[in-house]
Amino acid sequence: MRGLFTVLILAAALLSEAFADAPVPVADVLNLDAQATSEVPYDIAIVTLAIDRESKNSDTLSAEINKILADAMAEAKKAGVSAESGGYYVSPTYNNRNQRVGWHGRAEIILRSKDFTVIGKLAGELGEKMQMAGMNFDLSQERRHSEEARLIEEAVAILKTKARTTLKALGYQDFGIREITLSQGGAMVHPQVATMARSAMTDTAPVPVEGGKARISVTLSGSLQLKR
Repeated sequence: MRGLFTVLILAAALLSEAFADAPVPVADVLNLDAQATSEVPYDIAIVTLAIDRESKNSDTLSAEINKILADAMAEAKKAGVSAESGGYYVSPTYNNRNQRVGWHGRAEIILRSKDFTVIGKLAGELGEKMQMAGMNFDLSQERRHSEEARLIEEAVAILKTKARTTLKALGYQDFGIREITLSQGGAMVHPQVATMARSAMTDTAPVPVEGGKARISVTLSGSLQLKR
């Protein structure tokens, strides 16, 4: 929420530099909007690795899974990669006569890093005992806020140009600002995730990590009071 307040204040400040507030009549009002958009490469990689094991004994199974998780956490810390636990369960398995025959366990570890090379190397090394369960990408808050601030300035310039062009065409001399609203949006574009079957890789081969881009957009909508 603080980021949204900051960009709203910035938008108002940029516009007020060029235009003074005017009285608020009930006629001669023009509504305009301006949008600025950019595509920014994702700067955070998120890799999920999983352990799948089966055993006749639940305690033995849990101990094995916990040991692998603890070792993976330690390796991630050593590599400077953020790591957190994901899903975890140990459940009984049954035969076709509904008799319990053993136990199945699964656990996940989620790795996050801005260094795609390091996280890819770590994922490859941990692949000796774990399997790739997923790969995603994200945009850091500082990168997003920086780009949004730049786009606000661009949207303000577009809105000013639209306003001046429209005023001239309609025969007005100037305008004042009645209201300005800001909206922001974003989406993933061109995701590029290189994957490879574990059987086709050496045990510790780095996992290819390549993110796509995030589309960031800022829209300014203005209600302008026209002046003859």
